[in-house]
Amino acid sequence: MQIYNANYINRNDRLIKAILVGLVSSIVLGVIYGLISIWSSLELEIFFIALGYLIGELIKRIGKGVGTPFKVIAALFTLFAIMLGDSIAYLGVNGALYTIFHPSHWASFIKLWMTFHLSISLSNLLGIIFRCVGIYYAYNNATIF
Repeated sequence: MQIYNANYINRNDRLIKAILVGLVSSIVLGVIYGLISIWSSLELEIFFIALGYLIGELIKRIGKGVGTPFKVIAALFTLFAIMLGDSIAYLGVNGALYTIFHPSHWASFIKLWMTFHLSISLSNLLGIIFRCVGIYYAYNNATIF
């Protein structure tokens, strides 16, 4: 008698599942962050930590992964969500969509983003620290162990 485990998912399937969940969650959370920034005209730094925590938890619960690839995926998708939210906050929804769908504008947006955040002021320094903490939370919370 042979028993087949139909519910068995190997590591590659879990990784693909984690990538899909990370992509969808980073897009949704990035858009939410961008819209909140536009409507409130405030930059809520604590949202970066929550964003990283949520993306890491979703990848952990859905992907059920163990190892560095799941952590790196969570960190990269958190960075993507932060940059997507910042592009919506800086350029508006139409400008962000235009930039996203025209790859020739990506380099200029990254240069604008870095120029804005790497200038010397206390608020920019705190913004960078909170963004890094959010990415760190995503990195740490993305795996079961």
